[in-house]
Amino acid sequence: MEKAMELTDRKKQILKIVVESYINTAEPVGSKAIVEQMPGKISSATIRNELADLVELGYLEQPHTSAGRVPSAAVPCPLPPVFPAPAGTPWDGCCPYSL
Repeated sequence: MEKAMELTDRKKQILKIVVESYINTAEPVGSKAIVEQMPGKISSATIRNELADLVELGYLEQPHTSAGRVPSAAVPCPLPPVFPAPAGTPWDGCCPYSL
């Protein structure tokens, strides 16, 4: 029996970093950039595993195999926001990243 995947605190933190970085740069966000912003010592491999889980959960997309990740606009909305989506983004007025 498979265990259902959870949105852990670490996944939430990684998702927040990806969304904020993507909003600021409009570029896919890689594991190295995330490692630099995470508190404590976490390996790039651990971050990549968490990113893969977030893709499977539908929160992120990977534009191509060697790319970083980008937020997915396909997450159901409206949900109560945890952090606001800036005006002019695909999520203006709706934050699909309610964690």
